[in-house]
Amino acid sequence: MDFSKPATWISNQYSHPSEEIDAQFTYNSLELPIPSKRLRATVSGPELDRFLYIGSAWTQLSMQYTTNCTNPRVLDIGCGVGKMARHFCLLPQLEYIGFDIYWPAIEWCQYHFKKVYGNRFNFHHFDGISHMYNPKGRVPTRDFIFPCQNGSIDLAIGASILTHLYEGDISHYLKQTAASLSPNGVAIFSTHTPDEFCTFFPETPIPNNKDIVGNEQVMMISDDFLDTLALEAGLHLKDRPGRLCGQQISVFERSIK
Repeated sequence: MDFSKPATWISNQYSHPSEEIDAQFTYNSLELPIPSKRLRATVSGPELDRFLYIGSAWTQLSMQYTTNCTNPRVLDIGCGVGKMARHFCLLPQLEYIGFDIYWPAIEWCQYHFKKVYGNRFNFHHFDGISHMYNPKGRVPTRDFIFPCQNGSIDLAIGASILTHLYEGDISHYLKQTAASLSPNGVAIFSTHTPDEFCTFFPETPIPNNKDIVGNEQVMMISDDFLDTLALEAGLHLKDRPGRLCGQQISVFERSIK
């Protein structure tokens, strides 16, 4: 894989992203369609079973950390084409905010979720600068403010988002997350760790820096270094329950409540 070029799907041309639905099914006005293979490929691969499995697994994990919240407000950091959001739809008291830098995915979600669920699900486009995922972006990641009020989020999710950010951008996202959380809110992030380096870069010598290595295609960060950045951002580790869908899971809460 050539890590110096934008992701292959960036060049996809859509007449209108909302028309990108899986044509093997027939939908009516009461149903949330399934996005097309082209859009699914931008978040987890084009396979339908993989798309549904990862979304379901993350939703099940997330709900374990909101048992004391009657009307949870969720922030999905890097929501893509609604992989988790479509499962959160089953929780009628839940309110949802998602954002992503890939505009076709956001446009798809804005159109289809609103038709079925109204204003309970809100999707925002962040025109962030990313050589690999948004080469025409205009906003530096470190200037982006999360699209929610401070202290309003009960559950923040970063499913495979830190796996594509450089150190400074990770720090910024963690600070924004800390600011967004309610006093008892939690944030769940997934990461790859440096001991996976040879899996992703089998022909590259192992770097001396073992804290954080990689690039936008795949970034790996050690648990200790992530915890350090989180503390600097105003978060501390609450739980590290294991791995989910091939990535390490870390759960954080605000350091000062």
